[in-house]
Order: sequence, then structure tokens, then C-alpha cells
Amino acid sequence: IVVMVLIIFMVVILVMVLIFVIMLIVVMVLILVMVLIIVMMLIVVMVLILVMVLIVIMVLILVMMLIVIMVLILVMMLFILMVLICWFAIVMVFVAVVNDHVPVLI
Repeated sequence: IVVMVLIIFMVVILVMVLIFVIMLIVVMVLILVMVLIIVMMLIVVMVLILVMVLIVIMVLILVMMLIVIMVLILVMMLFILMVLICWFAIVMVFVAVVNDHVPVLI
């Protein structure tokens, strides 16, 4: 009877120890999974932040390019206007000189 009780006690202790070990393993696995998930989330967040920064930089570059193009177009317009005004002034002077000189020539 004593031997039976001892065997039963040993079996119970073994089962308890096994359950404890299994629980520990499960907890460890869960912790690892949680850590992995957190790390993955961090990596995803980092990637998203990098992508956002890249997009912002690209947009800024595009805006700068647009501003430069606009300025160039404005400068070209001003240059063309200056040329037209100079040409117009030259033509006007030429016409005035011709008008002054025509009666003399006649």
C-alpha cells in the first residue's frame, strides 16, 4: 500500500512537473511570438516612416522643380517682353526718323 501511494505520489509530481515545464515552454513561445510581433511592427513602422520621408522628399523636389520651371518661364517671358519693347522702340525711332526725313528728301 505504501509503495502504491509512493508511486502515485511520484506520478502526480511528475505530471505536475511536466505540466509546469509545458506551461513554461508555452509561455516562452508566447513571449517570443510577442517579441517577434513587436519587432515586426517596429520594422513595418520604420519602413512606413522611411517611405513617407521618401515621398515627402520626392514631393519637395517636384515642388522645387515646378518653382524653378515657373521662375524660368517668368524670366523667359520678361526677356521676350524686353526684346519686344526694344524692337518696338527701334521701329518707332526708325519710323520717326523716316517721317522726319521724308519731307526733307521730297
